[in-house]
Amino acid sequence: MNRIIDLTKAKLIALHTGAEQTAIDGEPVLRVVKTEKLHDYDTNSYMKVDGTDFYNGIIEVDVRSRLLPDVPALSRGFICIAFRIAEGDDRFESFYIRPTNGRCDDPERRKHAV
Repeated sequence: MNRIIDLTKAKLIALHTGAEQTAIDGEPVLRVVKTEKLHDYDTNSYMKVDGTDFYNGIIEVDVRSRLLPDVPALSRGFICIAFRIAEGDDRFESFYIRPTNGRCDDPERRKHAV
């Protein structure tokens, strides 16, 4: 059974982020950006789609990323797709994409792009 989630109608829960419906290159997108300076490196920040159940299947998503202009030089712009998120948001399964690693000249960082 295929299910498509319409992010323009979904209930979204934000943690240290904000979201807006906009367009990039004429395509409608949900733009998610951190809204707070986080000083701890492992602080979760995300936009969660509420009211969905996911057991097994395929998650397909198109993503774009760029670093904000005021981030530290060590920032990597991680994009995470999290699923099977526990009720307290303290446990989840996830897949990370690191676009700045994938586009850099450093071979050590490039092999850690996904």
